[in-house]
Amino acid sequence: HCGAIQIGSAWRKLSLFVMVLSWSRLMYAEFCLSQCLEDFVAAHWRAFSFFGGIPKKCLYDNLRSVVLARYGADIRFNPRFMEFAGACLFEPRLCRPAHGNEKGKVESGIKYARSSFLDGRPTASWTQIQMDLSAWLSGTANVRMHGTTRARPIDRFELEKSCLQALPDHEPDTDILRAVKATSQGLIKFDGNQYSVPSGFSGQVLTLRAQRTDVQLLSGVKRLASHTRSFERGLVIENPA
Repeated sequence: HCGAIQIGSAWRKLSLFVMVLSWSRLMYAEFCLSQCLEDFVAAHWRAFSFFGGIPKKCLYDNLRSVVLARYGADIRFNPRFMEFAGACLFEPRLCRPAHGNEKGKVESGIKYARSSFLDGRPTASWTQIQMDLSAWLSGTANVRMHGTTRARPIDRFELEKSCLQALPDHEPDTDILRAVKATSQGLIKFDGNQYSVPSGFSGQVLTLRAQRTDVQLLSGVKRLASHTRSFERGLVIENPA
C-alpha cells in the first residue's frame, strides 16, 4: 500500500507490485490501482517480460490471489492463478503461515523502494509516477551495489538469465472478465464509471472484458462496444456510434 493518487477529481488507492529474482536481486516494480487477481497476474506477466524469461519457482506468502484456503498441509490454490501459472510453467511455492520473513528478498526490495523512491517524493500524476519508477529501476535500483551480494544486480543477472525459462509464444489471458447487466439507459457499471452499450441491449446480461487501456462489452462472442478505460470515478462514458 502506497497511499492514494489523484486521477482527475477522484482519489484512487495506490499499490506497489514488486518481484525480485533471488540470485541476482534484479528487481521489477510497477504501480497498480487495485489488488485484484487480474491486475496481480498481469503484473507478473510484465515482470517476466522485463526479465526476458520466467523463473521455475515463485515464492509467495498466503495472499488470497494465490491461496483460497489452507489447513495445515492441505492447500486450495486459486484456480485462476494456477491457470496463469500453468500457462507460464512456473511452480508457486508458499511461505509457512505468518512467516513472511521467508520471502525476505522481496520484503527487503519493498523497504528499499520505500526509502529510495517513495519517501519524500512529491505527488505526481499517474502517468508521471510510473515513468519515474521505470527510470529509478534502470538508473538506481538495478545498478546499485547491493548490500548483501556486494555486486550490482544487473551484472549478476548476466549469469542468471540463462537459467530462466523462455516466455510462451502467446501472452496468457490476464483480462478482467465480469458478467454485467445493462441498465434501461444502455449503460453498464464498472470500477466506479458507467460505459454505454447499444440501446437494443438494455436490460441484458453481457460480458465485460477490461485491460489497463480499454473496456470491451460483448454479447456472446459479438463485440458490442469498445471504450478507452477511465480510472476516474463517476463518469458516464458514451460512444455515440
